[in-house]
Amino acid sequence: MMTKSTIKDPFADQEVTAWKSQKARAWEQRHMNAEQYYLHHVDPGTMINIGQFNVAEKEQFQERLHEWEERNLVQSSAWGAFSLSIPGRTGVQCRERYKNMVKEGYTSSSNKCSSITTAALPDTELSESWGTQETRQLENHIDCIYQQSHGKSQVTSTSAARQAVELQTNGLPVDSKIPPAPAHRPLPTKRGTPNKQDQQVKRVRLVLSQKSMNLDE
Repeated sequence: MMTKSTIKDPFADQEVTAWKSQKARAWEQRHMNAEQYYLHHVDPGTMINIGQFNVAEKEQFQERLHEWEERNLVQSSAWGAFSLSIPGRTGVQCRERYKNMVKEGYTSSSNKCSSITTAALPDTELSESWGTQETRQLENHIDCIYQQSHGKSQVTSTSAARQAVELQTNGLPVDSKIPPAPAHRPLPTKRGTPNKQDQQVKRVRLVLSQKSMNLDE
């Protein structure tokens, strides 16, 4: 039994390579099923806490739990959405903490748990950070590792997913086709000079390295 919390990068290359089916499926469907994504993952670039909840996390958990009880969502199974108020924790971790609390005698203040309906479930969406350039670069990097280790198509897991979301946003069937963007030639680069893509990959690796160094300190 773990007695303290530890921190790790959940999207380090070796972590992505070791993903089991549930985590892999949640990653593939992230743009179409954010609830399932946050049940198993945190946002790219966010460190994950492993082990017992610390004092700050316990306070955040209790505040979220009180809100969930007031909205009659405690038994809604929307633990992915629940975890968004606790940075560094997944929905699975929050669900397990609640189960342990119940085993230890915790009683929900909500007296409406039996009347839970799917209509009451929150509409989980990916956080705003997914629209930033840094997160998109990290997403592409993770996809490359995922493609290499799990034999999945990077185009299927990223581009097709975004296309499906765009179609749904515009009220079109998911099987519709979006016209491809005009083809363009990349500008030639001088020999020995890294191109833009290489520079972006280096920046991504630098970000991950700096985060790791800060943890070691």
